[in-house]
Amino acid sequence: MLSLGHRSVSPDAKRPLRKIIMEIAEIELGREFDLGRVLKHWKERHAEGKTLRRKVPREAHAEWKPGKNRPDPLKLLAASNKGRQEHLIPLRMGRMAASPFAFLRGSACVMAADLSTTPISGIPVIIDGDAHLNNFGMYGTPLREVVFDLNDFDEAIIGPWEWDLKRLVASINVAGRANGLNRGERDTAVKQCVKGYRSNVHRLKSMGVLDVWYLHYYPGSTNPLAKMTPEVEAVFAKTLAKARHTDNRTLLPKVIEPTGHGGWKSKEDPPVLTSAHASKAKVIDALNRYAESLSPERRFMLARYHLVAAADRVVGVGSVGTRAYLLLLFGNGDDDPLFLQVKESVMPAHAPHLPPLPGDFHQNGKRRSRGTKSTASVF
Repeated sequence: MLSLGHRSVSPDAKRPLRKIIMEIAEIELGREFDLGRVLKHWKERHAEGKTLRRKVPREAHAEWKPGKNRPDPLKLLAASNKGRQEHLIPLRMGRMAASPFAFLRGSACVMAADLSTTPISGIPVIIDGDAHLNNFGMYGTPLREVVFDLNDFDEAIIGPWEWDLKRLVASINVAGRANGLNRGERDTAVKQCVKGYRSNVHRLKSMGVLDVWYLHYYPGSTNPLAKMTPEVEAVFAKTLAKARHTDNRTLLPKVIEPTGHGGWKSKEDPPVLTSAHASKAKVIDALNRYAESLSPERRFMLARYHLVAAADRVVGVGSVGTRAYLLLLFGNGDDDPLFLQVKESVMPAHAPHLPPLPGDFHQNGKRRSRGTKSTASVF
């Protein structure tokens, strides 16, 4: 047995990460689509999971200590700035320096390096890659309903399931500290999060594929799995009301203004919001090519809009410096706006610590799109 802090871990738990993931990924993700292949019953998979847990027990995840060869976090951040727009790098660093939680948000590459040295069970899934607390919220579906879901898939990749959960609970602890929670209160919050994760895994394991596929959490509806205090219910109600009110029309006056000659232009708030009018022709060309990738019915709908204005818009913390555009389109008149976000996709934070990605995951734009559609319930 090998020692990890004060816990005992079997030798398998200390095998190189690349070897574990590479072997499992080739088995689970390398197969061609084949409906003739007989899948294992969930009870068999449950038993296999218990076998894996004996090799990598829960206690193996309890402690983490920086290794002697841990990369310098500042050097990792400097490397992650390469390729970004240089004039925005100071803004990125400034936003990260605002608080410990802001630093956590912007330093996915640092935590990715740390997670790469932790024990894993060897089960790869499509992970969000940046599942911190602020990336959860209430979002609209194509059917115009509001669901509680995960957002921001810039770091989506195929990797160990543990990494998303550890990113989430770390963010809960840091956010709790920023909000004045003591150690005991933060400990309770983290444990409640893990309990909720475990309870839902247990609930989902025997459900039918379609039942899971169409499963959503609708804020405001009765959820027998969660009991909320009146204070929490009030927070949910306020957030839900805001989510229902936020749409293309409410965003319009915040970022776009009329020119006075029947036209529209982006408001100027440099460096956060600046006009990209000079790139309008290139944007239209890119949108036309993008439309070719859409399903026929969505392409038909998009064809009823035309581009009116384009802006460079800085969003988030970790994304600052990558190229992001906000596009305004009008459909059936000036009171029928549609906003589209065009965002540059770069190498995800976990990529250096994983084997080469299969198929569409090689190209970062396709990787992000595939990760979004596979993980978010609103698509």
